[in-house]
This record gives sequence, C-alpha cells and structure tokens, in this order.
Amino acid sequence: MQRITEFKTGKKSIFKVETVIDGAVVDSKMINVQIDTVTVKNKEYNLLYNSSYELVEDAYNFLNHNQKRLSANSIKAEMYALRYLYVFSEIINKPISEFTRIDFIKLNYFLSGVSADGSEVEYNLLTKRNSETINSFFSVYRELYRYLDLTSAPILNERSFAKYTPAGRRNKSANITNVEVPKYISVEEFQKIISYIIETVKIQADIEQNKTKLLPSSFYNKYTNLLYNAVFDENEIKYNRGYYGLLYIGTQTGLRASEIAILRVQDLEIISFRDKSIGVLHYRSTKSGNGKNNVYDEGKTNANNKVIAVYEMLASLFKEERITQKVDFLVPRDMNAQSNGRDKSLRSNISSTALENTNI
Repeated sequence: MQRITEFKTGKKSIFKVETVIDGAVVDSKMINVQIDTVTVKNKEYNLLYNSSYELVEDAYNFLNHNQKRLSANSIKAEMYALRYLYVFSEIINKPISEFTRIDFIKLNYFLSGVSADGSEVEYNLLTKRNSETINSFFSVYRELYRYLDLTSAPILNERSFAKYTPAGRRNKSANITNVEVPKYISVEEFQKIISYIIETVKIQADIEQNKTKLLPSSFYNKYTNLLYNAVFDENEIKYNRGYYGLLYIGTQTGLRASEIAILRVQDLEIISFRDKSIGVLHYRSTKSGNGKNNVYDEGKTNANNKVIAVYEMLASLFKEERITQKVDFLVPRDMNAQSNGRDKSLRSNISSTALENTNI
C-alpha cells in the first residue's frame, strides 16, 4: 500500500510518500514541488520547480508565454493548479505526457483528498476540494496539454473526471451533525424563498442554453489537421491557403478573427531559452475589434512549432502581394475580391472560405 501524507511548512505543502507492506514502511520519499514569482527588470516571471529544485520548462513556457493575456490573479490560480499536477506526477513517478486515463482518475482522487474504498493508496491530506474546484484544475490541465500538442492525451477526450468521486466522499453526508432550524416560517418568507429558487434556476438555465458548445476532441483534431495540411497544399487556391493558415493560427493561439486579420510578418518572434527555440506571437486587439483610430491593446502569446511553420509559409506565400500593396500584413487583402474595408473583408473571407469548402 502507498500512503501519502501532507505537511505544512508555513504556507507551503510538502508531501511524504511511503510504501507500506504488512504495516511496515519499506520505502519513503519527500515531494516538494514549489511555485514562485520573481521580478527581473520590472518584469514578472512565474516559475514552477520540481523536488530537485529544477525549473519545469513546460510549465514555465505555458505560464509566461501562452497565458500572458490572463490577469495576475488568474495566472496565480493556474500556477497553484499546475503545482498539484506535477506533485502527482512525482507521486506516481511518471511524466505527465505518459498519463493514462486511469492516472487521471487517480489524480482526481488525489485532488479530492479522500481515499477511495478498497484503494491501495491512503491519503492523509490537509486539503480537500469539491468537484467544482477539481473541474477548474482539469480545465487548466487541458490547456497545458493542448499547448504541449499532446492531442492524444486521455484528458482531452473526457469532459469531467470529477464524476469519479471516491466512495469516502459520497458517504460524507452520513457524518453531518444535526442543525437546529426554525419550526416554521411566515408565508411571506416562504414566497421569497420560492421566488429566489425559481429565478436562480431560470438564470442557470439561460446560462447553460447560451453556452458555446465544445467541439468533440476527435472532430477538433481532424479539423485542425486538415487546416494545417491545406496551407501546404500547392494545388489549393492561394488565398484559400492564406485563410486556412489564419484559421489554424487562431485555433492554436485563441486569437479572435479581428486579431488574426491584422497580424504582420514581423509579429512572430523566435527567442532562445536553454538551447531551445520558442515562438512568441505578438498581436493587437480592441474591444470593438475594428481598431478605431488605430488604437490597439498589445499582447503576446505562445506559438508552437506548427504555428511557426504556418506563419513562415504565409510570410513566403504572400511576399509579392505585400510588395505590391506596400503593406506588412501576414495575409494582405485580395485585391480581386469585393471589399468594404481590409479587416472586415478579410474576416468575412476567412469565414466564407471555411464554410464553402467542404473538404475542410
């Protein structure tokens, strides 16, 4: 049996992992994965260290490049969630890229802080989380796996692992202590309670109805692969290749149509970090999306290897058009197409190309 015990040292948690056979501890190790934020030249960097105090590069790149558009509080929350992913990775002695579906179910058990009935793992944790918090953690993990291009990971094929609630937690209601409540309430108070419940249910129903449905992972993977391949298909119409490329960049970076429409050739920056090349994509956005008076908020996000390849292809493909039009846009305007403004025209062409060409 494996026994995991959480200890607190100040505000930090350290985990002791013991292997127990016939009541005797035959092996043990300490896990001390930590997070930190440092400031260098007025710029903050978010760091995650493993138990050997080595920087986890995947987490570093994800937090400091891919998630740069998030608020400081959101990034802190993601750091906290990622810390427990890498703690669990050390517990089971397996890199996150090799996690199986069973590993993710066990990760859910670990995050809940409750030992499952009949399990060979005993958790003695100080922190216990509800299903809502666990789901929020898994949302961060999915973003990380997409960023790492681990598209076949089981976590991307299942919406929620919080449904695998350990039996110990399901039976928790049996331990609820008696609470004294009023013997009666007035009719007026009752009506207020019922009105509140009805209104709350209605609001929740409206929210659920208006939510954007997630694409099935299998469809999303096939769709992005088709887009990617079409960019390099020399038999495809030139501007269609450009629109497919912009669409692909949008699927990988999360940029909106108004943001990818005004990408420039020089917006892709390749930087070196520990003998590795990392793509950083600079972009501009406005609340209206139209860039009134050319006033934009600037941001940047990560560009994976495939995004870099697509970007370089589009930069080469439309070189002549940029010279002719004297512009530096990644995909210049199609001068043969009817237009009511560069940004709106390009966004319209991107949408219509995706809808009209059934091979994509």
